[in-house]
Amino acid sequence: MLFRSADARQFAQRVRQLRQSGYRPVICLDEFALLAQRPSIFDDAFLNIWHALAANQYLVFVTASTQPLSHLLKQNGLRMEFGKSWAMRPLGLLSPSAAASLLIEPARQFGVNVPESGVKFMLARCGRHPFFLQMGGFFLFDGLRLAQADWETIGHSFAWQAEPHWQALWDSLNRRHQVLLTRPLPPNPPLVALRQYRALARLGLLV
Repeated sequence: MLFRSADARQFAQRVRQLRQSGYRPVICLDEFALLAQRPSIFDDAFLNIWHALAANQYLVFVTASTQPLSHLLKQNGLRMEFGKSWAMRPLGLLSPSAAASLLIEPARQFGVNVPESGVKFMLARCGRHPFFLQMGGFFLFDGLRLAQADWETIGHSFAWQAEPHWQALWDSLNRRHQVLLTRPLPPNPPLVALRQYRALARLGLLV
């Protein structure tokens, strides 16, 4: 549900009432960049109300972004440094053991055993990015459940589903990052390049 600026004060009043009743709402914001691109709706006055509610512990925000929220807002002409004081946690890629568990455990709960060869195959195709692992795990689970564990077919199905997302990731990169990803990693990169490699690692595009 979207709350426009005209409704922001009424929204704040409802949140305070909930807090007085012992509840603290949690707002999960996906694709915060899209919100920041609509300053005509989510303007400084609106975000100031959200900021005040969060600062006074009336509600909690959970969101994920490839850039600091204040940078996204500034890029779209907003002055409010919404989220600047929030607790930030770099997510990155899953550990090897966690990545394997994401393929094994959900299937096991439905009585499907994922062989080690299937885990290795999907990790080679999906990497340790949770979004792509979940996508690949769906095709792996389906093949094993139907006793049709043809790795080549599963790999093609995953690639077909993942390709537009790979393209979107590529298109979101600046030219410098695109060039770096097309070249072999040097053993001792200069500091300037090292910073760019670290930025790519934070995006989950480089190990």
